[in-house]
Amino acid sequence: MRKKSLMMAVLMLGIIMFAQVAATQERDLFVGEVKVPSWRWGEQKVRMEIVNKSPLVKFIIAETELQYTGEYLNPNRQAQTCYAIAPGDTTWLEPILPVPGNYGRAKVTLRLFDVVDTMDVILPDQLTYEQNFLINFHLPEGMVPYFQYRIMVPPCAENSRQFDNEFSRVLFVLLNKGKTAGEIADMVMCDTSFVQKKIRDLTSRGYLRIDNDTYKLNFPVITTAEAEEGKQFATVVGDSLASVIAAQMGTFNKVRDSLIAEEKVPADSNTFYNGGTVLHYPYPVIGCLALWWDLGKEFISNGGPLAIFRKNDLCNVYTPSYMYVIQGGQSLTGTNLYAANSTHDSYRIYYGNKIPEIECEQNSNSRGSRRGRANWKYASGYNPKAFMMDSSIVRPAIDALVGSADELLATTSDSLQVIAASYGHDNLTRGYKYWFWNLVTSETMDNLVERNVIEHHGNGQFRFDGLEFKGIK
Repeated sequence: MRKKSLMMAVLMLGIIMFAQVAATQERDLFVGEVKVPSWRWGEQKVRMEIVNKSPLVKFIIAETELQYTGEYLNPNRQAQTCYAIAPGDTTWLEPILPVPGNYGRAKVTLRLFDVVDTMDVILPDQLTYEQNFLINFHLPEGMVPYFQYRIMVPPCAENSRQFDNEFSRVLFVLLNKGKTAGEIADMVMCDTSFVQKKIRDLTSRGYLRIDNDTYKLNFPVITTAEAEEGKQFATVVGDSLASVIAAQMGTFNKVRDSLIAEEKVPADSNTFYNGGTVLHYPYPVIGCLALWWDLGKEFISNGGPLAIFRKNDLCNVYTPSYMYVIQGGQSLTGTNLYAANSTHDSYRIYYGNKIPEIECEQNSNSRGSRRGRANWKYASGYNPKAFMMDSSIVRPAIDALVGSADELLATTSDSLQVIAASYGHDNLTRGYKYWFWNLVTSETMDNLVERNVIEHHGNGQFRFDGLEFKGIK
């Protein structure tokens, strides 16, 4: 059943035409009428009339791109459809146009490439036609209260098309309130089928479950009031944890010096191929190894693996066990990135004191996080400093720093359970503890820097590579 899309795309400024490139005539291709779809969320098709005036078969790649522009979420979608057009044929192409559930202004671009082989890489000089549209998706009045605060997801999850658009995030809030697919479609003024498809996809991925014919979330939705109370408590815990670490810095230095004397750690802090060199750098040692690799594992997963990004990457994040949603914006979430992954004989940990900007390969999201990993890289200015790491060498130094924090972790967990229960959460999920611990670690590091216990190092981004597996898998 389709609903009238009062909020859906209103064509702005008509059609902005990049007049058919001169090459269109030279290559004997003529583009006639272009019929735009009814602008609704979901997979749409654009109809384009095309004539092949040449005596040869023409191989065409039709590319569509939609890019939102605004201050909040700005998803991008691209799709390519291939065609073979016989000599003299007049036909209609119907390239796919994915339209994610988002509000605000979007630019839609249609391109045709005249190629030799549709399997080849597209070259700029093969562009034979381009046309742009500007559209605007209006926020329905009934949805305004749900957008008073930004809805946040875990670090780097916004890189995934599952969570890079506004509808996917507000959907969790509405489902958490017990809304049905039909009620949600009425509220956002979109097709019920679009809502149902999104729900089915999230259910298949383990984010939702069916309980007595009702969809239930497998992770917490944390309201603004709850997040504010949690942050206040995290500030207290972070201050206490910073005091524990500050008191142990002398012991840490003695352990490091003894490891240097035993020639397990090099005296030269610039030595790269040594698994203990990182002990010369307290900032990444405390931020990553002490607070996440050691304490984070204990607090979040009770000593079990803390593989938040296991078997996926920073572009296609698939992590239902560590999922959460926050109503309240960036100020109520932590700033750290901790991403550990491993193979049977090695491991790699990424750590950042702030969430880095990540560049994902084109169309990486189209693979789906459960069907393949994307090629990605840090954006300029975020490249991490790399260290080799031998866990057997660094372990004594880490124990010296945080070995006395066990009691603090236990009391923190008990108190956090009380806060969660007061807002209707029956248990502390890993996602809930992950959100809270990120607040704690962010506060702890800022506190230690302010006390001059440690100094900020580099751009705050680090990478650890090791060959010995220790509690990451």
